[in-house]
Amino acid sequence: MTAHVRPETIDRIALPRRLLGRRPAYRFAIGQLVASGDMLAIVTERRRTAACGEMYDVTVIGADYGRPHRTFLGDGLVAAN
Repeated sequence: MTAHVRPETIDRIALPRRLLGRRPAYRFAIGQLVASGDMLAIVTERRRTAACGEMYDVTVIGADYGRPHRTFLGDGLVAAN
């Protein structure tokens, strides 16, 4: 932020960008093949939780599981190769 006024005249309440922490990148990309146990799925959507965790919406591959769309925390998934 660039302010063209004297520093004595403004009250700065926001932190400078260099002091703000950055969120880490997501573990899985949209469209990536992931696994939870023996179930294979494709990531369709991802978002952050209030505690900075990761939540992934996935579409399960195969009709044997009954529910094709599920939501997992990032810790419950691994990358499938």
